[in-house]
Amino acid sequence: MAHANDVVEAALEANAATRASLIEACDALTEAQRLERWYGGQRWSLHDIAAHIAVWQDAAAGGLEQIAHGERPAVEGWDGDDDAFNASTVALFASAPWPEVMTALRHARERHESAVAGLRELPAATLEAGGTAHRLLLLPSTHDAEHIPAILEWRRINGY
Repeated sequence: MAHANDVVEAALEANAATRASLIEACDALTEAQRLERWYGGQRWSLHDIAAHIAVWQDAAAGGLEQIAHGERPAVEGWDGDDDAFNASTVALFASAPWPEVMTALRHARERHESAVAGLRELPAATLEAGGTAHRLLLLPSTHDAEHIPAILEWRRINGY
């Protein structure tokens, strides 16, 4: 029986590379710059974006842990309304200092990597492209990549 190890290794590499790019995009900014509201209709700050990414990655890790235990994955607090969940992710860290947000981002990455590693012995079919497990597996790379261009453009426009 085929195992998911190759898919897992590729995901870990993709997730790590994209996270490094996200961290680089967020690097060397002042507190005022990190709190400047500029992103999207909700006018999120870089602080908000990082908190949002951390909560989603942690939720994806929980889903992967459920899959590894043969359970159906569910994202705690998400009822199918992305906008409401996204607002709640930002609210969780609204008054948190930047180091706390970055710690949450690091912990979410570590939990996700551990959950991904727990999928190594599953049948490869469990992680088929397009399936829920595959989307949760690659959530860090796809989600980070969704936000990086906007962050870089904001920095370019403002000379940050």
